Amino acid sequence: MRHYILAATFGLTIAFPSMAAFRAAADEGPAPRTGVEVWGQRLQKQMPKGWTLTAQGSEIAIERNEPVLFALAQINAPAASPETPPARADLQRGVYRLRLRFGDRVSVDEYQKLVAENTAAARHLEALQQKLGLPHKFDDFIATTAEEKERLQAYREAEAKIVVRDLPDLYSPEHGIRLFQSWSSLAYVADRKTADECKAVRESALKCFGMYETGAAANREDLGRPEPAARP
Repeated sequence: MRHYILAATFGLTIAFPSMAAFRAAADEGPAPRTGVEVWGQRLQKQMPKGWTLTAQGSEIAIERNEPVLFALAQINAPAASPETPPARADLQRGVYRLRLRFGDRVSVDEYQKLVAENTAAARHLEALQQKLGLPHKFDDFIATTAEEKERLQAYREAEAKIVVRDLPDLYSPEHGIRLFQSWSSLAYVADRKTADECKAVRESALKCFGMYETGAAANREDLGRPEPAARP
């Protein structure tokens, strides 16, 4: 997750939604008690049949009532296509759910500052890994000798001191918003019809908010992160 957050910090450009979209929530009937409930009320009107929205505390959850079949993308495997669907044994049934977690608003200037700090942290971590000089896959290093284990321990201690800011994915006029998903980064909805339905609901919800990154605004499928212990 650390590397995923760092990779998302490059190429910053700010994308602004229509201010009419922001004002709409305030114009739709009696105002609920909190900002989260305001957005929950508005998003609820966009929910199609077969979907449930709940707003509680600082979160809004959008969930498909029926489970979906997820396929897991294999690293270094050929790209999947509708013409070559995954085998039934490779599918896993699971819940399709989005969570919008509302927090403090992060201004554009502050976001840029935090991006710069994360970029510097990424470069520092890369330099530490090069100095360590051990074979690894992602963050799993192989240390066999006593000297290598000592170097790895020193690396872990230095790594623990690196501060990486957890940046919001979206924003409203009052909030910074983090997007969580109920599936892992390697999973995707296997059935094309169901995938199109899920994508339409996701797009309908996300377009209500501003996005800090141009890449995310152009391809919202890259936005978000798995829920803690998300499966499949």
